[in-house]
Amino acid sequence: MSKLFFNPLTTLIISLLVIVFWLSLYQTTQEIRSSDKDTQAIRDHNADLTLEIQSLETKISSAKNPNTREKVLRDEFLMQKEGEYILKLPDIELIEIEAEEEKHLSAWEEWQGLLF
Repeated sequence: MSKLFFNPLTTLIISLLVIVFWLSLYQTTQEIRSSDKDTQAIRDHNADLTLEIQSLETKISSAKNPNTREKVLRDEFLMQKEGEYILKLPDIELIEIEAEEEKHLSAWEEWQGLLF
């Protein structure tokens, strides 16, 4: 029996089994790490979707409000109640005039601005 343990072939087989076992453990740990990353990505996506659902539910509840419905009817469809007159004014773009500030630079600073 002792000759069996000291046989080079037995040592080789045991070494190969240890290497295969170690490689299997390494591969398993890599798969676990990958699945952890995927799980975290899914949780993040789930949190984003939950926030989006809450936002949409808020919009739905505000859309069901009678005041909101009336505002849409009046603003977009120009509907009116009896005895009211509605004037739609064209959208005017406001142009902001920015005051140009003159910077007084020394001659040396003007030359630096031109060269560099």
